[in-house]
Amino acid sequence: MMNKITFGDLHRLLGQFGFKQKEVEGPYGPYIVFEHEPTGALQAFRAHRTTERVDPMTLAAVRVMLVGNGFLNRDEFEGALREASANGTPRAKRK
Repeated sequence: MMNKITFGDLHRLLGQFGFKQKEVEGPYGPYIVFEHEPTGALQAFRAHRTTERVDPMTLAAVRVMLVGNGFLNRDEFEGALREASANGTPRAKRK
């Protein structure tokens, strides 16, 4: 399951916790920042398509940030990610 996670799934997961998305121009091109203003938590991603699959290092960074800032317990991450993925466009609904 974890190897099929897209950036759109991560966007939904972060949105569920109240993170707001901003696009930022950097010296090496655009990137996307998710910010949770009440806690000051940040997560930055390189520019990507929401349908693009997420690499394991990015998943690990998101997990560390969410667990470290108290949004989830370590063992809740996969379930929350699975739920965010299911709330996207499930394969069963595609025709």
